[in-house]
Amino acid sequence: MANPVLEAEPDANAQNSEESDPDDWSREINGMTVEFLDGGVVDEESPNFGCTNSGVFREKVVCWYNKPIRTAWLHWGGKGEETAKAVSGCFGTGIYKVMGKEVKCDSPALIDNAWLVRIFGFPSCASKQQILQDIPRVLRPKRMSLDELSYTSNLPSNNGDIELLLEYRAGDVMFFEPVTHPAFADDDRYGVIADFNTAEDAMRALQLNGSTLEFYPEGTLTVEPVYAAWIKVPSRAWNAAAWDADSQGDYRELLRQVSITEYPLASEGCRLVVIEGLAREKVVAAKKTLEAILHGEVVEENDTAIWIPFSEDNGRLSQSVRELQGIVVIRDARMCQLRLVGDLSQRMEAKTRLIKIANESKRLSSHNCDQTPQGADCVICLTEAEDPVQTSCGHIYCRGCLQDLCTHSARNEEKGIQCRGPRDNDATCNFAFPLVELSRHLPAPKLEAILETAFDAYVSRHPLQMRFCPTPDCGHVYQVSADRPKDGQSAPTHPCARCLVSVCTWCHIPAHTGATCDEQQDMMTGGYRALARAKMELDIRDCPRCRTLIEKNGGCNPYPVRKREHGSIGLDQFFYPELA
Repeated sequence: MANPVLEAEPDANAQNSEESDPDDWSREINGMTVEFLDGGVVDEESPNFGCTNSGVFREKVVCWYNKPIRTAWLHWGGKGEETAKAVSGCFGTGIYKVMGKEVKCDSPALIDNAWLVRIFGFPSCASKQQILQDIPRVLRPKRMSLDELSYTSNLPSNNGDIELLLEYRAGDVMFFEPVTHPAFADDDRYGVIADFNTAEDAMRALQLNGSTLEFYPEGTLTVEPVYAAWIKVPSRAWNAAAWDADSQGDYRELLRQVSITEYPLASEGCRLVVIEGLAREKVVAAKKTLEAILHGEVVEENDTAIWIPFSEDNGRLSQSVRELQGIVVIRDARMCQLRLVGDLSQRMEAKTRLIKIANESKRLSSHNCDQTPQGADCVICLTEAEDPVQTSCGHIYCRGCLQDLCTHSARNEEKGIQCRGPRDNDATCNFAFPLVELSRHLPAPKLEAILETAFDAYVSRHPLQMRFCPTPDCGHVYQVSADRPKDGQSAPTHPCARCLVSVCTWCHIPAHTGATCDEQQDMMTGGYRALARAKMELDIRDCPRCRTLIEKNGGCNPYPVRKREHGSIGLDQFFYPELA
């Protein structure tokens, strides 16, 4: 699937035709369609900036059916038994191949005073020379005959039949096209991709897996889900990433494993990047790799992230990178970080300039300028406060003690992070620190870790409302189903946007297709196995119509069950079918 080209508009003030040439504004670099960056730019990170906005699609499936195959008969004379066995063995073990692929082979058979070997399963386009290519001349048969094709290959007609099957059995097909991307291609099968209107229609399409094809009665239709994830990224960050040759090595490797399609969102100044593949693990890995590329490099000095607040910038940040081509500086206020996206050599130069500006402003991210009285005791360790911090309620803490208090409270307290200092009446202060105050006293990475701990603890304390994805190391949160599923039904599933696993919101395990929640719980707890043992020991059977359990504990065998409930099934036939 080709990537749509972003149409970038040239500057209205351009003075010559060379500057207004669209090729100077939109080009493809290392496989990525980008806009031309005429110098470095600085971006303030917003909720849509970076790769924080992402999700999954579940509306696509891919349908496969085998390409037409042929059968060849190799003929030797009546004295060619040993030669026929040798050739058959080589085909059977994969030593001999047809067009580089292994084929199936029968044992030699003596028919009409001639030894014959049948080989089959090779592409219909194989010529006689290609079939015999791996066989040495001294072992080649005297003659060879070819059977007819397994079916007539008429792609437009065959694909149209599959589309009609999907629309009749699953739902409206919004988009239908043959497989062309290398990540989906299969040399032995034809493939078509169907895009449905809803995920429910796609799930119904998956149930057609194994269906018989009208145009190929001996073959079956294979239906597989297409795993898809998307991320929204600002166009300028995407453009800058295209200049990073190191990153593009990873990007080109991704293109061999998954399909990556870019859709420009001109009104938002962003790109919607859709990642699709047949293997969930590859799509997840591609998404993580792409996010790492677009996240950029954190500018650090002595392993400490530098930070230049907007209030102290005065335009120096933009001026310092203006003449550096293909660079984007991301000002991440939440983490108090500056990140660089773009060409490696230009990033190195930009890093040197940014560190110089940060040193001039005396604002490294780990530095804080609290006006705290010296010599006061910490309310936690009751010794002279080290690196003292004074809270808005007037109490003094060591900075390390305050960090430990915040971490402990975030993990164990539901009322927030409260001051532990004393009050005049020997009571505890219990002042709840607002987030703004914590951000003044704690380094940004430490505050971020504390907030994550608080969120994890909140989720753990409310298991009836939300839970973590059961996939190890995923960490994504989903909403729990509020009501127990009705008998014979399953709870809604949640497609995890991080690991792409669909989770049952009632059972809290990967979605159990084909079984209700109650059936899945019985299978997990052993209830089904215990019931099966009891039925066998007590000679209890399931009614073949309504599945009601029936136990024969007396009466005569020919007594029939009432027709309006179970049909005319005699108990003698039901419990003793060998007497029927």
